[in-house]
Amino acid sequence: MIYAQESSLKRQIALLELASQLSGISVLVAWLYPVPHATSFMGIPVSNDSNGLLPVTTYGGAEQGPSTKPINFTPAICTELIQKRSKLLRRCDSLAIYRPGENDWFACAIHHEKICLVKDTALLPQLTAKGFSVSKQAPSWW
Repeated sequence: MIYAQESSLKRQIALLELASQLSGISVLVAWLYPVPHATSFMGIPVSNDSNGLLPVTTYGGAEQGPSTKPINFTPAICTELIQKRSKLLRRCDSLAIYRPGENDWFACAIHHEKICLVKDTALLPQLTAKGFSVSKQAPSWW
């Protein structure tokens, strides 16, 4: 696991975008805080059925928040996430990218924790080369 301590939402999204480019991953899911009756998030349909995708975090044991339907992770989506920062920060627990056909997330950004996680440690040199503060060691507070 790679741990990247990044406090800026823009930097967190940039890290997800780079991990997506390096790995060829193109699916993004926004995991929301558990709230009743969420039907959409930033224009993306929300579902309480994750279709087997594993969440980044859970609440109260196994309870998970709702998630958006998987969407293509594009530069336009990155721009929109940054532009709608206040809405994202109020409702979104984490952003995660998935490989098509796989249920476990590949990389994620947990803004309120000021951290990104990347499961493939082979990406460490490329992330470091792009100026991200990354380590294979979890921060002491994690």
